[in-house]
Amino acid sequence: MARGTRTDLSLRIGLGAVGTLGIGYGAYRLLGNPTVSKPMKLGEWLIGTLILHDFVLTPVVLAVGWLLTRVVRPRARRYVQGALVSGALVSVIAIPLIYRRGKGLPGKALLEQNYAAHLTLILGAIAAVTAVAYATRVIRDRQTQRANDTNVRPPADQASGTP
Repeated sequence: MARGTRTDLSLRIGLGAVGTLGIGYGAYRLLGNPTVSKPMKLGEWLIGTLILHDFVLTPVVLAVGWLLTRVVRPRARRYVQGALVSGALVSVIAIPLIYRRGKGLPGKALLEQNYAAHLTLILGAIAAVTAVAYATRVIRDRQTQRANDTNVRPPADQASGTP
């Protein structure tokens, strides 16, 4: 067995052991006090997220990806994809807060903010940054193309017209 492979295998075994210990500790804490941790509610939540992921989120992502390949040009596609991923990540955090707004205790200022307006501002900022990044790329590509067009020289195997 090669020296590098033995080290890699030891590292993998060590990381696997740490991960297994972490899972065991989490299960111990979860099942150790079921009145506080409510493992049945957690199970319901996990099944719900699995269904939501597999039957809602995945088909939507696949449909948007297919649509992007049909509608958006390849150079712009990476910027649109980045904006969509960023916007989706921000929205996943904000939507529950929007839904729960005003449902907390009056002293909890966290749930009294206008998350819908904040989400709109953040999504607008993501769109603006994406547009600026794409415009910068287009300008740089045009400058590079112009520079390449002005530096065109005849191949070395062609003879010059001057003696």
